[in-house]
Amino acid sequence: IIEHIYDYKKFLYTIIKKFAKKGTEFFISTPNRNHKSIKKDKPNNVYHVREYTSGEYFDILSEYFEKVELLTAKGEPIPKDEYETTTHTPLLAQCSLPKL
Repeated sequence: IIEHIYDYKKFLYTIIKKFAKKGTEFFISTPNRNHKSIKKDKPNNVYHVREYTSGEYFDILSEYFEKVELLTAKGEPIPKDEYETTTHTPLLAQCSLPKL
């Protein structure tokens, strides 16, 4: 969903402030710009503000959460050493321990 949001920083801040309680986990999805079917210069979907690479996506979420794990659409963990290069799409991020 984050690919639809103009101000992703405000979005992440807001969902954390509104919904985070001890033990809360957030699941946030996005297409992966590393995938060959996704254009590199602009989103294919006219409703997407921006499409992120898997590395960009992980870095953004890591600014707001202590624990971020990238998963495939089937919920299978992606090895950490593949976070920058994985082509799985969409990506699902399991996020916990908000930094706010």
